[in-house]
Amino acid sequence: MLVREVMSTSVRSVSAGAAVDEAMLLLSTHRITSLPVVDGGAGVDGRVVGILSEADVLRHVMSGDPRASLRPVTSRAPAARVVRELMTAEPYLTRPGADVREVADAMLAHGWKSVPVVDAGALVGVLSRSDVVRALSRGDEAIAADLAEAYASIGRASWQVRVDAGVAQVTGPVTAAEQAIARSSGLAVLGVRDVVCPDAVS
Repeated sequence: MLVREVMSTSVRSVSAGAAVDEAMLLLSTHRITSLPVVDGGAGVDGRVVGILSEADVLRHVMSGDPRASLRPVTSRAPAARVVRELMTAEPYLTRPGADVREVADAMLAHGWKSVPVVDAGALVGVLSRSDVVRALSRGDEAIAADLAEAYASIGRASWQVRVDAGVAQVTGPVTAAEQAIARSSGLAVLGVRDVVCPDAVS
């Protein structure tokens, strides 16, 4: 799967000079975990200069409640007023043609919940963990139909496809070259987790 096939294109973003309160309202209203921060005005097509997450807000905005402790709450530095003071600068970015598996691995390794998607430097979408899970949860029948269509489009309409829990079993490819074609074409279909060719020989 490629990022452009899975990513969300209805993207909320915020400008670096926006008020922190404005960003928090966006996060809570739209139930999202992070916002790409763009230069100039907010919105798709802006250049991404940072990312503001819920964790950034919690880390720098909240104060302690003195009722929860017998000890007095210590004073802290004044809360940030604008997004650029809280955001993580130079965030990890991906592109529409990237492999979803590689981006998902990076998200898991670093604990990120979403990654901005840019094309020629401009924000065009966001890939989140939920986007990936949604793609992987497609029904087997829909996946099988798409696989059959994909194989027919490359002159392999005679190949038989059965899908179980996202794993495609393709009957027909025999040689190693045919198996490679079956895998490369099959793994490009949304929702396919693996492709197995039981008739293939080395």
